[in-house]
Amino acid sequence: MSLGKKNYFRHSIYASKDDKIVDLISTHGKQAYFHYFRLLELCAEQAIDSMPEKFIFHRRTLCAELLVTNSRLGHHLLAIQSSLLCHYFMTSSKVEILIPNLPKYLGLYQPKNTSNFPIKGNKIKENKIKLNTSTKPSSEDFDTPQLNSELTNTVKKKETQSEENKMLAKAIRENYISGYQNRYGVKPTWAAKENSLVKTLITRVGQEALELSANYLNYNDPWHIQQKHPFGLLVSQLDKIRVELNNPNRMLDHHQAKKQLEKYSDQSQIKNEREKAMQAFLNKPDEIEND
Repeated sequence: MSLGKKNYFRHSIYASKDDKIVDLISTHGKQAYFHYFRLLELCAEQAIDSMPEKFIFHRRTLCAELLVTNSRLGHHLLAIQSSLLCHYFMTSSKVEILIPNLPKYLGLYQPKNTSNFPIKGNKIKENKIKLNTSTKPSSEDFDTPQLNSELTNTVKKKETQSEENKMLAKAIRENYISGYQNRYGVKPTWAAKENSLVKTLITRVGQEALELSANYLNYNDPWHIQQKHPFGLLVSQLDKIRVELNNPNRMLDHHQAKKQLEKYSDQSQIKNEREKAMQAFLNKPDEIEND
C-alpha cells in the first residue's frame, strides 16, 4: 500500500455503549452489531484511494460477507438504517450504501523503521531538526508534590462522581419499577435502552431525577396514561412533566384525566362509524330503474 492511502478507521472502545448502537442491539440483537461493523469495513476498503460518493456492492457479495441469505439481506440492512447508522438503496442485483461521517474516521497507519514504507529525504531532515530542538522532559518534572496532589484529587473526584451516579441510577430504576408495579400490578420491561435513558436523565437534571422517577407514575396526563407511563416518555417530555408536577394546578387529577380519555375514545368511535358508513355507501351497487 503506497503512501497517502487509507488503511484503517478509528473505532471507539465505547462504541457498544453509544445510544444508536444500544438501540440497534436491544432491538435486533448482537448479529446486527456484527453486520454494521462489517459493513463499515467493506465501505472503508472501497475508500482506500479516494472517497466515492456512494458505496456499491453486488447483492451476492454482500450476502456472503454478512453471512445472510439473499431474501433476508434487505431485512438486516433495514435494521441498521432504522437506528440511523446508515442509508441504503437496493435493486435486484446491486446495493448502494451511504455511511454518514465515514471520511473523518479514516486514516493511514504507517509503522516506523519499515522498508515497506519508505520515507523521503526531506521528511528525515525534518525529523532530525525536531529531535535536535526538542527537549525531553525529565522525571523531576512529574515528581513535584503539587502536581501529584492535583492528579490524585482529580482521580478521586472522578471515581466519587462515578460511584454516586451508579447509586443514583440504581435508586431511580428501583423508584420507577416500584411505582409502576403499584399502579399497574406488573413490572415494566427494563433493558439496556432504559439504562441509557437513566444516564441521560441524570445528565440533564442531576439529583432531581430521583424525585421525578418517584412522582412520574402519579402524572395523570391522558396520553401518558394511555401509553402506560413508559420511561422513555419521561425523558422525551421532561420539561413538560417537570412543570406540571411542580405546579399541581397545571396537572389534571384522576377524574379529569379519565374524562379526557373517554372524550378522545368517543370522538375516535364517532369517526370510525362515519368512515364505515361512508365506505358502505360507496360500496353500495347503483340502482337501475327500468323504464
